[in-house]
Amino acid sequence: MRRRVLLYCDGGRIAEIGTGHVRRCLLLARYLKTRGSEVAFLTSSGAAVVVPVSGEGFECEVLPALRPADLARALKKTRPEVVVWDRLDSSPALNRVIRNSGAVLITLDDAGKGQTLADITINAMVPGGLTPYKGFDYAMLPAPPEAARTDRSAPVRRITVCFGGYDHEGLSEAALKALTPLDRKIKIDLILGSASSEPSVKTVALHGSRLRVLRMPHDFSRLLSRSDVAVLAGGATLIEALSYGVPTLAIGQYGHQLDTIARCEAAGAVIGVASTGSLLKAVRALAANSTLRVELSRSARRLVDGQGLKRVADLTTIVEQLPWDTEFFGENIATLHPARLNETLADHALAKCRKAKIDCLYYRCDCHDPVSVVLAERHGFHFVDIRMTFSRAIEASKRTPLKGYAIRPARRSDVAQLKKIAAGSYIYSRYFFDRRFPDAICAKFYANWIEKSVRGYSDAVLVAAKGSKVLGYISCSMRAGSKAGIDLVSVAPGAEGAGVGKALVRASLDWADARGAAVMEVVTQGRNYAAQRLYQGSGFKTQKLELWYHKWFAK
Repeated sequence: MRRRVLLYCDGGRIAEIGTGHVRRCLLLARYLKTRGSEVAFLTSSGAAVVVPVSGEGFECEVLPALRPADLARALKKTRPEVVVWDRLDSSPALNRVIRNSGAVLITLDDAGKGQTLADITINAMVPGGLTPYKGFDYAMLPAPPEAARTDRSAPVRRITVCFGGYDHEGLSEAALKALTPLDRKIKIDLILGSASSEPSVKTVALHGSRLRVLRMPHDFSRLLSRSDVAVLAGGATLIEALSYGVPTLAIGQYGHQLDTIARCEAAGAVIGVASTGSLLKAVRALAANSTLRVELSRSARRLVDGQGLKRVADLTTIVEQLPWDTEFFGENIATLHPARLNETLADHALAKCRKAKIDCLYYRCDCHDPVSVVLAERHGFHFVDIRMTFSRAIEASKRTPLKGYAIRPARRSDVAQLKKIAAGSYIYSRYFFDRRFPDAICAKFYANWIEKSVRGYSDAVLVAAKGSKVLGYISCSMRAGSKAGIDLVSVAPGAEGAGVGKALVRASLDWADARGAAVMEVVTQGRNYAAQRLYQGSGFKTQKLELWYHKWFAK
């Protein structure tokens, strides 16, 4: 399903914007391109946006003045199906032009009056807004480098200092001056953005060889992730550092950055510093406290899971064909990504499905939005499941002695037993509930899933076994940031009620804890009371409720 997407962003030497908006829009553009979208840019900032955007092969048109008539001409020329508007203060007049063009309008971090006209509002950095798509779960970040660190208890030997693409308050210079008396064993990397000013020769000389000044290094993410401590502003780089678990001190440059820092401080994920005057004391204190660094790192990775780019790309894609489901079930299957619908989104999605000759469209609906529920039913979707997401924090556990069985990693020789258990274990799933999917095919779906998990699809499959007999299994995977997830769990017929399920869940928590995870998530069905009792009895709490709908198109 190809689609035309137009991204609007500004950047450069602009207070409260800098180059962070350009960077994240380029991340989104690259990701959308890999998923078959045609992407172009629009800006009012000239070369500050045109140069990096065109350098990556994307067309970029400049509108010197953002007037409705000029915008209308640009839209007529590019004919986008989706417009992503990355501006802090969108205008109702301009957004009305976009809506009148027939395009779906998505706004990013919009505090302006125009956001009420958006089909989808995503507020990753600007707090609040009447949208379910808000918070750091929607922060668009690059993929974590392979060399990202996990151990934060080692002595501090390198600090990264960075105040964004446009350090308009000169914090880089001030921070270097403040850190001059710091222990000389600690190296400093000063990262400058494209619009940042160089520190003075005199200030650089104060640090000598322990200081590296790097402008827009190609391996910026790797350098940041490997830092022992970071000193940052309150923009996108701060959220990226938190996703890597870097212990961070943050100095806000203006209003919304101070809000971001306060939100992170409240979660125990960052230490706010009022000014560069108190920076030296704060760095010394953090360098001397390994326990605090570990706690900051764990809280940071719990707060930011690093999957925001995929979530925003899903919403921008709106509807997407699912190749694996299509091949397995022998039906052309797609999924509708936005959790909340309006008429524009519904019409767009259904038109794309009809053009692509989709047979079945999945829709995971926000059950708190009555408009979405009504629209789904009006457009012929039928209810198939309640999706329940549970989560809990992971901490060290006390192992309970097991009676008559042991828990160990699954073996290839277990696969036949695992498939037999899986084939009869998931009768409450939406696939079984939707009578268009034959029961035998649904059973095979889960049998194949556990076999694939043993062969590497999941990061671990643990089994409860009595000799060679498998009594139950659990498969789990590491996810982004500090999260782990339970993929599948089941207890063999006849082994229920003996504590096997709870022991398997406990083993999965221990497995995740050993890999540095801070949170475990699991999804089950609203009809599966036994699974809900298992998770609640293991310390999990309900995090989210959603409704699954399927729409079948007439052939």
